[in-house]
Amino acid sequence: MQLSAQAENRFYGHIDLLAKYCGLEGRPWLNGYLQHGWNATDGFGNYLGSKRYSNKYVWSKRCESIIKSSGKKNVFAIGAPWIYLEDVYPQTVKETPSGTIAYPAHSSTWSKMGDTNSQYAKYLDDNYGKVTVVLHRYDFADVSIRQSYESVGHLVTTHGIGTPWENGFNPLFLKNQRDLLSKFSKIVSNSVSTAILYATSLGLTAEIGGPIDYSVTNADDITAQIGDGRVNWNQEMSDESNQQKIWKNELGLDCKRSPHELKEILGWNLSQKKSKKFFMTRTIDLLTGSSKSISFSVFKSTVKR
Repeated sequence: MQLSAQAENRFYGHIDLLAKYCGLEGRPWLNGYLQHGWNATDGFGNYLGSKRYSNKYVWSKRCESIIKSSGKKNVFAIGAPWIYLEDVYPQTVKETPSGTIAYPAHSSTWSKMGDTNSQYAKYLDDNYGKVTVVLHRYDFADVSIRQSYESVGHLVTTHGIGTPWENGFNPLFLKNQRDLLSKFSKIVSNSVSTAILYATSLGLTAEIGGPIDYSVTNADDITAQIGDGRVNWNQEMSDESNQQKIWKNELGLDCKRSPHELKEILGWNLSQKKSKKFFMTRTIDLLTGSSKSISFSVFKSTVKR
């Protein structure tokens, strides 16, 4: 899945969700790359989408514009899979939202951050009292990180496995995340992230603040997370009057397509055939793009687990 690019396309059940929206069964093949999370660059982090030759399917017009400005024309803004969620899995029972949910910034298999969990747990308690803390599943599996929050009195949970090549992968990851977020009225984090956008789209108010440590983070990854200086995303999202505008722009609400349009754009009206051209351009991307080092890092970390 890593070599064929299908791994990143299937994160969090994105392909499953879009396929159901289009009236298809299973996980159709995608001859290209689907943005799988928000970042402050072109949708793929480190401006990777601007370096790739295969088709790119991004969430927003902002990301589409950045990639097109690099000379790559085969990029299509289709909106985040999240905005198709309610069409496929409508929420029939809605609770009255209350309370605060927190999403601490987390490391990944290829991007490390300094450990500020104990400080952030105290920050949450000082500013919001006892809250529900959602940890990335790797952090949740780390007893010391989990106890940083539990020892202060916070309730700690995780959304589970959204990584498609790991055992226990849950294609209903987004649905479960929405159902949990809908119970709360406020979301807090020490950095803008995909979860912040999802939450504000559901009507939660967002607050960004607290300790965070990028001292051990690769410079390219820092740019992907907080931007290249042209936009201060944390500051923008901290202004409550901006929050509705930001999520609509960044999740590409105005880029949402009908099932017929989406099938045509994704090439799913052609029986999901594997394109020879895609394999040629994917090979070039692997050999020349920064995705190569990331793929090797993911391979190694997965084997270790």
